[in-house]
Amino acid sequence: MHMNYPVGDMVAGLFGAFSIATAIADKRRAPDTPGREIDLSATEALLRVLEPLAVEYEQLGQVRERAGNRATYTAPSNMYRTADNVWVSLVASSDATFLRLVEAMGHPELAEADAYRRNPDRIRNIEPLDGMIGAWFAAQSYEDVATALRAREVPFSKVFSIADVVNDPHLRAREAIVRLEDRDLGTIPAPCVVPRFSGYAPRPPRSGPATGEDNEAIYGELGITGAQLEALKAARII
Repeated sequence: MHMNYPVGDMVAGLFGAFSIATAIADKRRAPDTPGREIDLSATEALLRVLEPLAVEYEQLGQVRERAGNRATYTAPSNMYRTADNVWVSLVASSDATFLRLVEAMGHPELAEADAYRRNPDRIRNIEPLDGMIGAWFAAQSYEDVATALRAREVPFSKVFSIADVVNDPHLRAREAIVRLEDRDLGTIPAPCVVPRFSGYAPRPPRSGPATGEDNEAIYGELGITGAQLEALKAARII
């Protein structure tokens, strides 16, 4: 599906930040090195995170197509819905983890069945396997499912809404959501700065400035006087 979020902009921004940091490190190592021009394509940034697909196509002739939430290279790996309508992400693709999953489901014999003993077997027989796992989730509440999976140390995650994120005890303890000062609203919530560094705890930034808020400081550095700024405002140039 077409994503309802500009993920390409975000990924390109991350690569841009790393590129600048790399260039600065290079300059500090060799101060006489000429400055670098960074050639960064948002399309290529997204391709970079699709790392195995090119070699998979060349060596195996495989072209990944739409598969919904299900992984096509490992199994089981999917999203499952509980009886109380909570979606859960579950990956139990290693043989040891799969054994713990089917033990949590009350069917340890599945780990010894020829159809599910190894990951390639599970991929070939994913339809009936996913059907059984989906039925197990659908018959129980999220809390019951979570209790059973935690008891067997099976990795899983509830699919968080933003309401879950804001109210999650772990994320609140981590201060993953911080408050930004805002001239109109007082303070507003926003994600914390990532990553964090030991011995460095900057204050959360404020929300964005109002349009033209910093005109005097910025244009002043360019030698534009206050009278000239007023003339530019009157002409609706700024």
